[in-house]
Amino acid sequence: MYPVDFFSPAYHNLIAKELKQVETRGFGHAEMPVKTKDGEGPWYYFEGHNFSHKNQDFLIGIGIDITKRKKAEEQIARYNQKLKEQVRVRTEELEQTLQKLHVLNEKLEDKVKERTAELELRNKQLMEYAFINSHLLRAPLARLLGLSDLISRE
Repeated sequence: MYPVDFFSPAYHNLIAKELKQVETRGFGHAEMPVKTKDGEGPWYYFEGHNFSHKNQDFLIGIGIDITKRKKAEEQIARYNQKLKEQVRVRTEELEQTLQKLHVLNEKLEDKVKERTAELELRNKQLMEYAFINSHLLRAPLARLLGLSDLISRE
């Protein structure tokens, strides 16, 4: 039995690469699941070191069960994906709301201009009305005042 027999064929290239690293650099490491009868099993972090003793090369390695960490990382990745989707949806909603606000703002500006024009027209009409009425009332009032002045002198 060979060390690669404990792993799925999908990881054989990674194992070969890391073993090569141990030969060239003196150490290597990898994370991968151990193969079980049912398929892939628990995840392990493996680290290997090369050392020589009495002119003989040795490879020593250690494996640490990181299944809980991997599950936590997967859960974090799922939460991250959900959050990204929520942010995307909320951003779209906010952009649509912003567009609606721009449209409403433009309509409001048009309405303000329209109302301002109406008020200016009514103001002008009221001033004309007041001017006309003041002149229409002034002549008869002046006659009455003149008449009352004549009566008061007699």
